[in-house]
Amino acid sequence: MSTPSTTARLLFEEEPSAQNDKDLGNWTVKTVNVRSNGRPSPRMKDNSERRHNIWLYFVVALVMLLLGILIGHFVLGQFEAKCENDDRDYVPTPSLLEQVNQDCGSDFPWKQIRLPNDLMPLSYKLKIHPNLTTLTLKGHVDIHIQILERTDIIVMHALKLNLTNFHLWVGPQLVAAKNKTCNRLALWVFQLDQDVTPTDRLRISIDFTGHIHKDLSGLYVNTHHNNDKTQTLSAITQFEPTQARKAFPCFDEPKFKVTFELSIVRDPDHLAIANMNQVGQEKEDEYVVDKFAESVKMSTYLLAFAVLDDFRKVRRMTKNTKNPIEVNLYASRESIKDQAEFGLETGVRALEFFEDFFDLPFPLQKTDMVALDDFAEGAMENWGLITFRDAALLYNQNGSTERTKEHIALVVCHEMAHQWFGNYVTMQWWNDLWLNEGFANFMEYLCVDHLYPSWKMIDVLFAENFIQSMQLDGFHSSHAISTPVEDPAQIGSIFDAISYQKGAAIIRMLRGLAGNGAFQKALQNYLKKFAYANAQSSDLWEILQQHMKLSVDVSVTEMAEAWTTQVGYPMVSVSLTNRSTFTIHNQRKFIFLEEARYPNETQQWPIPIQYQTDRSKELELAWLEADQQEG
Repeated sequence: MSTPSTTARLLFEEEPSAQNDKDLGNWTVKTVNVRSNGRPSPRMKDNSERRHNIWLYFVVALVMLLLGILIGHFVLGQFEAKCENDDRDYVPTPSLLEQVNQDCGSDFPWKQIRLPNDLMPLSYKLKIHPNLTTLTLKGHVDIHIQILERTDIIVMHALKLNLTNFHLWVGPQLVAAKNKTCNRLALWVFQLDQDVTPTDRLRISIDFTGHIHKDLSGLYVNTHHNNDKTQTLSAITQFEPTQARKAFPCFDEPKFKVTFELSIVRDPDHLAIANMNQVGQEKEDEYVVDKFAESVKMSTYLLAFAVLDDFRKVRRMTKNTKNPIEVNLYASRESIKDQAEFGLETGVRALEFFEDFFDLPFPLQKTDMVALDDFAEGAMENWGLITFRDAALLYNQNGSTERTKEHIALVVCHEMAHQWFGNYVTMQWWNDLWLNEGFANFMEYLCVDHLYPSWKMIDVLFAENFIQSMQLDGFHSSHAISTPVEDPAQIGSIFDAISYQKGAAIIRMLRGLAGNGAFQKALQNYLKKFAYANAQSSDLWEILQQHMKLSVDVSVTEMAEAWTTQVGYPMVSVSLTNRSTFTIHNQRKFIFLEEARYPNETQQWPIPIQYQTDRSKELELAWLEADQQEG
């Protein structure tokens, strides 16, 4: 997904064009200025007056920020003091096991959030009918499963779905089984009457029903309000991080990378699209069934499909890729007029840039970019079907600002980077989310800087990533870039400035230490080694170590893990002893306005320092090692 800050920048930094206030994507903006007497005034044209107001806004915002920090600091202190000194009203939260026993029964056979490791899904054959009239869905899925260890249960995810029928085969033999449900864990368990072993072939066939949701997750409703005050409804998926289970029963963890063969049932006047290209079509009663090519191996959170009403597309083919790739931009019939060209052009050029940069061809025949009215994130990198908030893709040349143009380019490049970093190679588990988002956040700036060099976006990378992440990372409530997560409720909380912006800042540091060429070669090797598979941070560090040497005493793994697994960042106190010697008095974790409350924060980091002297124009590298006291 796109960086959390991109939408905020668009909302709070954009100023409507002085020429007109036409609909920007799906957002209509109207601005008036106010005199001191409270009545609207004409737009200010005097530059000095504009600068005065900008500085005034800045000062007011700064004061409000500091005031908010101080108030929050005081309130948090009072709250913690109350918790420490008065626990009379404290009611302990039941353990997960207690919750499962209470909600699902003590005999429920699997009581963990993570799925067991004794099964590996191999492929899904999914047929689904999202009914836009009733906002219901009906589906059928066949899952072929490899057995890794002897077991008598099949555990998979399902949430807010109704099981209507199922059959289970071991080889050609139909096997009896019982189904049990645990909504607390979002699990369906099928308990077999016999054990299965690694020599057996397993297939489960499930019929199910559910709903098209209105909460912007799973398979959800997108509503477009037409100019004539009517509205059209479409259905679209948003499965990251753990919402595929709301659309069909599946093994909904990123490590289970499989192929998908998808069929979509729709009304004849609707349009169906999916990750892969359409390969067939047939009639079924009054409906049309679209069949799509079998997908490449991918995680469930990257599966995507849509049934669109009154959408149009603009099409372009790449020219500088190994194979020509069809790039389509879809938007509502009204929104697409005169607003698709820039986003489509940027998408084509970004795809070409990343295929060349990573030296790894894009594996699909096409990719779609879909502009949506209703979308919780800035964008989502589904392989071959990238979804966007309309304002992050559609550029109105007559009504949108240049800042909007930059924003669209960054978001498009971010999602195209994910087609390699995240889709080709996927993190093993969500604790390494930053491997997806930190790299995509870093690569978006390289991409835009290459496509539109006059914007000098690579210079913006520092301010928009390093500075922003330090603001959050200076508080005790921060978390490490690579941080343990188990419950799906926790996963959403790490889609933040630490995973995105701090991750990008650490990657920028590693690239600077390795050199641009060596760093690029390391990434190419990493993607090729783990293509269509999963990786952990340690896998990347090992490959980087082969392409860069930091010092005799500090390895890439040691440095990278110190910066990605520890919370916060270091504060170093240094004094100059004489013209050639300095003394390091201490290194400790910096905590913003909270030093007195957390005196034992003693984490330390190996700190690379690149410097230049008047004796040489070459950059030199020195290290402040974790236990170093003077230099």
